[in-house]
Amino acid sequence: MQVDLPPGATAPVAHVVTQLKNGRVTTKALKFRKRGWSSTTLGFSAKKVRLSEVVVANASRRTSCWTFPTDSVGNPIDLACYGTPKDDGARFKIVGSVFRR
Repeated sequence: MQVDLPPGATAPVAHVVTQLKNGRVTTKALKFRKRGWSSTTLGFSAKKVRLSEVVVANASRRTSCWTFPTDSVGNPIDLACYGTPKDDGARFKIVGSVFRR
């Protein structure tokens, strides 16, 4: 699996969540390089695993304060410091492959 997230300053995070057929759930946090790229290999058996998914989030707290943002019809949006998020709309790319051994 390859995951390409925004640069580290935007605080991206990703976890692989796997649900086993016995009901147990495991999570694995992916570690990223400064530019937001990670790669990992997960081994699992179709006899034991019900599903596996990648959960990503843009956890950035960077904002431009006192910009007084509005929604699509012009209503004010009350955000912290009346600011505009700097990292909204960042691109996340996830590529997965499955191989049988």
